[in-house]
Amino acid sequence: MIAKNRKGNNMSNGLLAMYIFLAVFATGLVIYSKWEDKHQQQEQ
Repeated sequence: MIAKNRKGNNMSNGLLAMYIFLAVFATGLVIYSKWEDKHQQQEQ
């Protein structure tokens, strides 16, 4: 599929939003997993 120039901006904005969402999601998962590990270590 060939993207036209005027549609290029919309496509890049969509990709940018998707990458930002993925980055935030991945960061949240890492922080959550680390917090869970600390929580479990304190209980033991």
